[in-house]
Amino acid sequence: YAEIFAMRPAHFLKLNREVKLSADKIIPAMTRYWDFPTDESGFSFTEAVGKLRELFFSAVNLRLRSDVPVGSALSGGIDSSAIVAAIAELKPMRQKTFSASFPGDVLDERRYAEMVVAGKNIEAIYTVPDSKSLERDFSDLIFHQDGAFFSTSMYAQWEVYRAAAKNDIRVMLDGQGADEVFGGYEGFLRSHVKSVKKNTGIFSAVIEGAHFIANHRSYFISRIRARKKNL
Repeated sequence: YAEIFAMRPAHFLKLNREVKLSADKIIPAMTRYWDFPTDESGFSFTEAVGKLRELFFSAVNLRLRSDVPVGSALSGGIDSSAIVAAIAELKPMRQKTFSASFPGDVLDERRYAEMVVAGKNIEAIYTVPDSKSLERDFSDLIFHQDGAFFSTSMYAQWEVYRAAAKNDIRVMLDGQGADEVFGGYEGFLRSHVKSVKKNTGIFSAVIEGAHFIANHRSYFISRIRARKKNL
């Protein structure tokens, strides 16, 4: 992928066939066509929560329009879990979910996926990617991805969709990027707690932070172990 560049989100690039752009001029030549609105529209926190729920359920419902069975990719994270729960509430249908699992790994999130599907009309299907299968599929993965990627999580998703295809599921709902919106990653904890403090008080903020750490203790333990190993 040398000399191949990805467009920045919400940007376009106008090209002139007579002018060759060098690598150092491609990014400056991009033009932004959209940005996040900064106007908070005067919503209170409670109103914003209600509006988000309304938009979210509407978006999920629209994507359930299909003449073939619909499945969901379920990582156990906030985004995919919310989608699966919304489908279960919106449609009286037996839902198939597909998840990648890594038995014995501290970062395995299967237990969160199992919490989501518990008590619902859901058939949960799990796949277990490993280094041997990655080595086997690596060339195909690179070919079909058609671009550089920085994490082997891409292969986990590859295996999830392979499992869906084996189960004759051709339409899949998946959550991508919503952890940034809902503060699902460690890096967003500080902003999330500050928001809770602003809207509901410091006591709620402390409880929220404690719950976050408790619910993601395996992640924090793995980070501590990794730091000790690198010392």
